[in-house]
Amino acid sequence: MKVVQCLEKKILMLFVKYGKILMDISDKILQKLQSRGKCEGAKERRNHMKSYKALQIAQYIINHEFENSRPVSNLRLQKLLYYVQLYFLMCTGQPCFSDRVEAWDFGPVVPNVYHQYKRFGSMIIQEVNDQAENGLDTDDRQLIDQMLDKCSYKTTRELVEISHQQSPWRKAYNNPLSNEITMNSIREFISKISNAK
Repeated sequence: MKVVQCLEKKILMLFVKYGKILMDISDKILQKLQSRGKCEGAKERRNHMKSYKALQIAQYIINHEFENSRPVSNLRLQKLLYYVQLYFLMCTGQPCFSDRVEAWDFGPVVPNVYHQYKRFGSMIIQEVNDQAENGLDTDDRQLIDQMLDKCSYKTTRELVEISHQQSPWRKAYNNPLSNEITMNSIREFISKISNAK
């Protein structure tokens, strides 16, 4: 049991550090992690999941980080939204939110959330909403919290650099027709790193 817990921690740290969760993990280890680990029950819930708006998730993130003495800027919020989206797709096969994600110079951005908080510039977002977790499923909050806690060990700059190394951002950023980071491109990325040996 301790070995699996240690493995879970190392795998999630690798994801945050290198953007390559599951890189050298066998299917057997992955099954153990999913049966008792961080994504426990997530695959079974996929057909019953709610689809949230990114602004609701953003408000929850701002509150969660503030409560844990980790206030966020708009730039950091954008990276956290992207990593939460990636984590949901990895654990459940479904997105956390339905809003468009785009590849901007400093990594993935959810435009409507960016514009909501752009008045703060590069400063800490000073808008806490006590009702942010209302309407969020308990299991979904757990998944969000897990990713936020893992990202907390990285600076905003490091989160930007990690996103720049990942194919969903690179493909969208270099696409002259559309800078949208699609759910399909994220799913392809997850599949690629899951199958890497």
